[in-house]
Amino acid sequence: MEYHHASEMNEVVAEYLNKCIESQCNREEKDFILTPDTEDANRLSHIEKAYATILSELGENVDREGLLRTPLRAAKAMQFLTKGYKEKTQGGCFLYENITWCSFLAR
Repeated sequence: MEYHHASEMNEVVAEYLNKCIESQCNREEKDFILTPDTEDANRLSHIEKAYATILSELGENVDREGLLRTPLRAAKAMQFLTKGYKEKTQGGCFLYENITWCSFLAR
């Protein structure tokens, strides 16, 4: 499907979100069980190692003083920034806001 105007896309998105909201509100509470903190702690060490690998592959010395704790900080930041993926939404529903998209072309 191809869309030429933002309003066309907004209608499709609104319809899809309404379907999602209806199905989400009908789910049972058991679908919203959060991941235990111990699992997050285990993941943190894996994410930290992954960031150390990325920095190393970029040519950085991860053992130098200025970078010693950077992989851990980056891992904690990513866990914080993505924690909403595991959280229960209030009342099991999502809020929807109509957004108009704009794009500017540079000449």
